[in-house]
Amino acid sequence: MINKDGSMDAVISIDYFDYILPKRKMSFEEKRQWLIDHKIIGEDAEANTIGYRIPTQAQSSIHALRFVDVIPAVKSTIILPEEFTKITGSDFDIDHLYLASLNYKVEDNGNVSIIKDGESKERYQNDLLYCMLTLLKDTDNSINSLYKSIDNDTELPKSIADQIPETSSNKAKAYNFGTLHEQAERRLDYVTGKNGIGPFALNVTNHVLTCLFGVKFRETKFTEQTGIFNFDKLVDDDGNMISSWLSAFINAHVDIVKDPWISKMGVDPFTYNMVNLLIRSGFGEAGMWFIAQPIIKDMANASSTASSQFTRDTFKYKSVYAA
Repeated sequence: MINKDGSMDAVISIDYFDYILPKRKMSFEEKRQWLIDHKIIGEDAEANTIGYRIPTQAQSSIHALRFVDVIPAVKSTIILPEEFTKITGSDFDIDHLYLASLNYKVEDNGNVSIIKDGESKERYQNDLLYCMLTLLKDTDNSINSLYKSIDNDTELPKSIADQIPETSSNKAKAYNFGTLHEQAERRLDYVTGKNGIGPFALNVTNHVLTCLFGVKFRETKFTEQTGIFNFDKLVDDDGNMISSWLSAFINAHVDIVKDPWISKMGVDPFTYNMVNLLIRSGFGEAGMWFIAQPIIKDMANASSTASSQFTRDTFKYKSVYAA
């Protein structure tokens, strides 16, 4: 469930707290009660951890967590509410959840406290984490973006893909893995999915920096003819968040095994830089229709063929491919 302060309740394996639990021999129940008594877990505990999904795409990928209970040691196990799965778009394929928790000080007498004073690295880490927790729990200003499902970002580019004529590289037809052609198509989809996550994830990070520092292109003949001037836009020409576009492309590549719709749009290693330039310059939907042109796809295919170590004359083997 989502709490009034904007955090989410979670249950985690008890070994996560080994670094602060007393070193004396204790049963599971004794350890659990110790954590409750010191308000590290339980109904009286406060959110002390940030959980973030990798790949991280937007605020929806990051949440403040309050641990309400523990389970016996099962390495790297956490139980989260249903809302977390929906909002972050987790579908249990390559998704990973990472945790960042406040640092605690354990005294010789057994007292435990959050490190707030001194000049230690742990204190500065806590200061930074407190700032993040404050922002994540700021429901007055961030509630719309924080609790909007990441999957919503996918709707706009996918609606464009749905208007592009069907090709063999989609799931409109049943797979026939008995043919080399079909296997090659599937391999291309999967390789595209693997290679595409990094470029768009890097652009998510870089987009924040260019917005913070107001990055713009110098006026040249190129900028005059293309209309590409600003690299610090938050929304595109149609009013859509640029961060949502970038998030959608990460989703598409992560989930390409389930639905390779991104392949229909011509988004591949040949066009990655082109796509990011157009999207971040604010062209949005118009930029995607440009990328989806048949001539751009032909260029991408020609480039892929020319760089392949298995390059061959496709016309010579046309009858084989047709079979």
